[in-house]
Amino acid sequence: MVPRYLTAAVVAAASIALASGAAAGARHEGGAVKLTATTKTAWMEVKGHIRISGTATPHPSGLTVGLEQRQGTSWVSVGNTKPVGASGAYSFIATAGTVGLTGFRVVTRENSAVVSASASVPIRVLHWTPFLGNPIFADAIPDPGDGDLSTDAVSSHGVNYTDAFAMDPGCYNQWDGNAWVDYMLFRKYESFTATLGIDSGAPSDQTATYSLIGGGKKLASGTLTYNSATKIKVSLDGLYRLRVLINIPDPYHAAGCTLAFPQVVFGDPQVLGP
Repeated sequence: MVPRYLTAAVVAAASIALASGAAAGARHEGGAVKLTATTKTAWMEVKGHIRISGTATPHPSGLTVGLEQRQGTSWVSVGNTKPVGASGAYSFIATAGTVGLTGFRVVTRENSAVVSASASVPIRVLHWTPFLGNPIFADAIPDPGDGDLSTDAVSSHGVNYTDAFAMDPGCYNQWDGNAWVDYMLFRKYESFTATLGIDSGAPSDQTATYSLIGGGKKLASGTLTYNSATKIKVSLDGLYRLRVLINIPDPYHAAGCTLAFPQVVFGDPQVLGP
């Protein structure tokens, strides 16, 4: 018969062994495991989602990891822990509700204390804002030549836009009907969107073309016809300057010198940025 004090000692030893086994999930013989964390982009839309992926090296059996977000001066858990895959890989879907710069990291814990942590992954959290109310519009550099830019309410393809800008080549345009304007982005913005059309006061057979140019590349271009709409969404990633160019066909080299003065309308323009 095993003495009662010996049975208690065996139970205590078993408990210590189990605790040691749990700790092995976050440590190995060389110390804490090494964690990595990466994303495919360095930005996300506010209340949107972004995937944080990484690996654990080594990845002992039973290892679990959690996701944390930088909030002020502290790190806050933003998701349930999950087991590391057989290859040592893991991934999380993260979200952020506040515009600005934030950071995410992956951690392992023992008794609520962080044992291992990946490097912080900085993320810019952006939101959509009206283009006309943005400093990039106010700081526009108009072409030192012909063409006019208006921000008055305008009608196009049956829609009356109170938030829009419209461009026309002016009268006796020296650029064969071209007009353009440059906007300084300073690499702060990620996307531009608008609905394009020809103003409702133009002749019914009126056509026009448009191009958005940045970084020496044509980002978007197309032909517009009367009473039709074209929705565009353009990446501004890494761009220092954006050029918006339109052309009203000018077979007589008189450009907009008519009673109509046809315009290309950019309805509800918005940018995704800080």
